[in-house]
Amino acid sequence: MSARGVFIIRKNNEEKGLRIHCDAFPTRAGRDVVDMIKGSDLGKMFDLMAEDPGVNDRCFSRTELESHVLNNVPYKFRNEAGFIQDSSQCEHGYVVDLDESKLEYYDGFQDCPDPGNRYGTDMSCDGFYPCKMVTSFSLDYVKSHSTVGVVSQMGEEESFEDRSCLLHEDLLLNISDIMASLGGCVAALSAAGKDVDYGDLLMDNLNAIEKDIAHVKTMIA
Repeated sequence: MSARGVFIIRKNNEEKGLRIHCDAFPTRAGRDVVDMIKGSDLGKMFDLMAEDPGVNDRCFSRTELESHVLNNVPYKFRNEAGFIQDSSQCEHGYVVDLDESKLEYYDGFQDCPDPGNRYGTDMSCDGFYPCKMVTSFSLDYVKSHSTVGVVSQMGEEESFEDRSCLLHEDLLLNISDIMASLGGCVAALSAAGKDVDYGDLLMDNLNAIEKDIAHVKTMIA
């Protein structure tokens, strides 16, 4: 897919951004951004991002960014945060605002100015205005809700098939987490010399599994 976008981290009123050259849809790049918020230190990521105009344009890559954070290695890049001001080219924007502790989602192809838009109201030479924020989430909300639950609120999905795949993967991950938790409970109880009824433990967790299944059915209906 050729949908383009931008990923931006905002800290101390400074922005550092990377272009997303393809697959910028919420179900692709948006999912990566949400998962990074859940599992990475974005403040450290921002600090490691070392702006270098001489570096070739680097495409947003969750794996690459997380690797630099994990290994505490500077990430040289060309700052493309301004790409969000060109909504004729930037179709999707993801801004992690560490100052306000929230994730903002922006949409492209804006043919009307948006008063109060952080990125301005100037019309480009091709008749479009900066990307418009269509929704935002507190980072606490993102961390405490499922990835698919957050992504599904960002707007139109890429396709029914892509959406169904995302929901299916999220359901399997949630069930896997529950089963792993059950296994840990059994091991702990056994080690303590207590009788374990795995069936009872499983029944205690069926409600959580049923809620996930009901959520998937609702989303793909």
